[in-house]
Amino acid sequence: GAEVIISGSNQPEELELGEDGFPGVLHQSTNRGPLESAVSLIQEAKNGPIVGGWGSNKHGADTKRIEKNLKDVVAVAATSSSFAAIGKEGSVTVWGNPKNGGDTSKVRKDLVNIDSLYTTCCAFAALQDGGKVITWGDKAAGGNSDRAKRFLKKGVRTVTGTDRAFAAITENGKKIVTR
Repeated sequence: GAEVIISGSNQPEELELGEDGFPGVLHQSTNRGPLESAVSLIQEAKNGPIVGGWGSNKHGADTKRIEKNLKDVVAVAATSSSFAAIGKEGSVTVWGNPKNGGDTSKVRKDLVNIDSLYTTCCAFAALQDGGKVITWGDKAAGGNSDRAKRFLKKGVRTVTGTDRAFAAITENGKKIVTR
């Protein structure tokens, strides 16, 4: 079957999918024991990639209310208790704990033409085509980038996150850190 890499908080785990598209053998690359947190699985379906979840509902496993938005997904990212998916047209769908990135109501209008997603423990940063960065989630973990907003309006090349802060590099080489 197809092989899917599921990224958690530390090391990725490999998941072998059976002929039916459901998980087969789990090869854990960490010593964490059983998979405890909610994880998402991207699988090929007849009408394109879809995303499904399992594990703790309060940590993002329940995708029922947003299932229709999880078709043609090209990327998925996770905080400690929420997920965000980029659709092939650049839209973003979120689910999970609203405090940790599962609520985009304050930035929803800006989440268009998204190329990539980055995370901290409890916040997301989305990089738009053109280099604008949009953040949401726990304000103390990078979800509020107001202090760096003037640097994040355009020209950002890349973003990375630690547990509770983001850093970005702009086209002109400036290094921006938000917390």
